[in-house]
Amino acid sequence: MCVIPNGYELNSFNLNPDTRSEVRESLGLSDKATLVGIIGRFDPLKDFHNFISAASIICKIRRDIYFIMIGKNLDGNNKELISWINGSGFKDNFILLGECEPVSLLNAMDLYCISSKSEGFPNTVAEAMAMQLPCVVTDVGQAAEIVQDFGKIVPPENPEKLALALVELIDISPIDRKIIGKHARLSIESRYNITKIAKKYIELVS
Repeated sequence: MCVIPNGYELNSFNLNPDTRSEVRESLGLSDKATLVGIIGRFDPLKDFHNFISAASIICKIRRDIYFIMIGKNLDGNNKELISWINGSGFKDNFILLGECEPVSLLNAMDLYCISSKSEGFPNTVAEAMAMQLPCVVTDVGQAAEIVQDFGKIVPPENPEKLALALVELIDISPIDRKIIGKHARLSIESRYNITKIAKKYIELVS
């Protein structure tokens, strides 16, 4: 058996300070606010309840942290999701955008997270790393293999440990986060660049 991983057109994932400022302004966020993002469809396996529970733990000690949720049914029409957020006591710290183009929004984030209880190869993690974002992921599927040392890996279904890992990355300096992010991008370039992945397919069938 030969396993060839997913590949990414990395020219599509580039930081743009102007885009960051524009998106944050549209969201009503200052440049100093910390923005943690998550992307995915509303599905039990994505365990967004875990994410919201971790976020509420963080908001009890830090009110300048915001959590942006992007994906199908992650919007104000989802009564179950809204009930979780309202139950957290910190509804003003959540931003629900539903299904939309994510790259410009990745520009605006400081950290990326997945809170899943099950995954395969989570593309959004690789894409966030390509956008130089440190990631906090649950140890499911190949998430840990993608992140390696360029973020934090926690057990699934454990909001306390998820919150702690996020706070550890929130509390380091912005410069140190940028250094982690740059190494994350280089890691994706070296392992998942679409040119290299395409070459593996060609070698396989040659």
